Amino acid sequence: MGWHGVDAWQAGLAETPGYFEEVVRGQAAPDSFDACYQDQAWFTIFWLFCNSEYATENLDFIRAVDQFASTGDLDVAQEIYDRYVKDDAPTQVNLRSSNRTTLDELLGPDGEGHGPPDMFDSSREEIQALVRSDNYARFLRELVEVQTILWGETAGADAWWNEDAPRVES
Repeated sequence: MGWHGVDAWQAGLAETPGYFEEVVRGQAAPDSFDACYQDQAWFTIFWLFCNSEYATENLDFIRAVDQFASTGDLDVAQEIYDRYVKDDAPTQVNLRSSNRTTLDELLGPDGEGHGPPDMFDSSREEIQALVRSDNYARFLRELVEVQTILWGETAGADAWWNEDAPRVES
């Protein structure tokens, strides 16, 4: 499960446009999740990494909340609640009960059906902190290991598709 080891990274990136391979090969990853989120190429690579671990719901939640923040569309707010927050949500994110209760009171079956424009801010911050400390930290560790093996002193700069490049057993 996940992109663990060189072979898994190569296989995962082989399914993407060649540009992403070049990004991984030629650039250091952003050192923070916030910087990664602002860089479309790196965010896509990170999303694919999380997808390989069946862990994209937090990233999708953050993007959906940002979409709501930019539009204020209450239909979008309800979709976010239904998809990520309510008890039987198909891709429920792991929120503290205080954040979940607040959103239940606003958008749940007995809720008001609306709320302030910042109604998701606390939940977004909570999920973003989780992504920073868990998913993104793991992504960086895996990425650094793969980049070092493939393009470090031993492997050389042209090792990405070199059959003789050192391999890490998955």
